[in-house]
Amino acid sequence: MRAKSVFLLTLIIFSCKQQEKKQPEKEEKATPQEKILSFEDFGKEVQQIVKSQDGVFRGIEFGYSPSEVRGTETAYHLETGENYITYGMDFNLDENADFEYFFDKDSTLNKIESVIYFSTDTASARVFDDFVKYYEWKLGESIKISPTQYFWETANRTHINLKRVLKGRSADILIEFIPPKEQK
Repeated sequence: MRAKSVFLLTLIIFSCKQQEKKQPEKEEKATPQEKILSFEDFGKEVQQIVKSQDGVFRGIEFGYSPSEVRGTETAYHLETGENYITYGMDFNLDENADFEYFFDKDSTLNKIESVIYFSTDTASARVFDDFVKYYEWKLGESIKISPTQYFWETANRTHINLKRVLKGRSADILIEFIPPKEQK
């Protein structure tokens, strides 16, 4: 009987030591980008402003003529100048966005700027963070120039510059799209 007890005790100790040697597997945590599965996972402002994943911005490509921009852009028209067209979009009474399309001497689109205006810093910060997540999801890692400015370069070398511009008690968001031929 004593031999059985010693044998069982040895077996239990050996079994416990084997379990101790086993390292628990590291739990893989999903990064914020991995949790985002589709365009619809972003905030409504990002979805409304970006409008489409096609094109450089809002379904529009560099090289478009003014008439092609007019035919693609769905926001309301604000102004047309010699080398630009501006459109606008309202989110509510105090928050809106402007989309400016700039054309070169040959009337081809060569720069896009969007300014998103906010009444509160909280809303601006939330939407800015959503844009950072969106462009990292779409284009990959950014270059963080400062806490309020990020930069991406696309596969075709288009530069995207995203920044928050502080104004009093709120901050506006500026997004610039610059094709390779216009970069300095």
